[in-house]
Amino acid sequence: MNEIVHVQPASATDLASLAPLINAAHAACNAMYGSAIDKAIETGGLLVRAKEACQHGQWLPWLARNVQFKEESARTYMTIFNNRHLLKSNPQRAGDLSIRGAVKFLTDQRNDAKLIPANGEQLYGIDDTGRMAFILHHRKPGFYHVAVVNPEAGDVQGSKRAISAIAIPVMLKISGFTVSDATWLTEPSERKDYNPHLFTDHQDYVDQVILGNAA
Repeated sequence: MNEIVHVQPASATDLASLAPLINAAHAACNAMYGSAIDKAIETGGLLVRAKEACQHGQWLPWLARNVQFKEESARTYMTIFNNRHLLKSNPQRAGDLSIRGAVKFLTDQRNDAKLIPANGEQLYGIDDTGRMAFILHHRKPGFYHVAVVNPEAGDVQGSKRAISAIAIPVMLKISGFTVSDATWLTEPSERKDYNPHLFTDHQDYVDQVILGNAA
C-alpha cells in the first residue's frame, strides 16, 4: 500500500477548494470497486481538513451542501483515515480490502482489543451458552493464557502455552466460546507464574491457577 502523507489542517480560505477534491476522491473510490483503501484514506483526510476549517456548528451543514454522499459515508471515510496506521500495519491484507472490508477489519480490531486484560488483572467472561473464559497475562509481555470451561460437559480447553494477543479471539472461537454474546468482568490476578510442567491437564490448571483451588 502506498505511503499516505499526513494531512495538514486547512484554513478557512482552503475550504471552498476541498469540496471538489472530496467528491472526486469519493468517485474514484466507487470506480475502483474492490481495493479502494488508498482513495478512502485520501477522502477521509480531505474530510478531516474540511471539518477542521469549519466554524463550530457549521460542519454538517457544509457537508450537506457540498458533498455528493451521505454523512454516514463521510464518517466511514474519516474513520478509515484516523485508523490508517492499523490498516497499514498489514499492507498486503489492507491492499485487498474493500471499504466495507476495512470497516469490518477496524471493528474486529477494536473488539479484539477488549480481550486484552490490563496489567495486574485477569478477564473473566461468560457467554450465552454458559461457557466461562479466562484470559490471564503471561510473565512474558504481550503473551497470555486462555482457558474456556464448559460446566455442562465438564471439560476445559485452552492454550497450554502462552499465546500472543492476536491469537486470543482465535483460541476462544476454537474452544466454542461466543465472544459476541459474552459479558466480561475484570478481577485481580494473584496467580503464580504458569508452568505447564506443574499441571497434569487443563482442568488442573484452571482449578489451581484460575479458580485458586488447592491441588
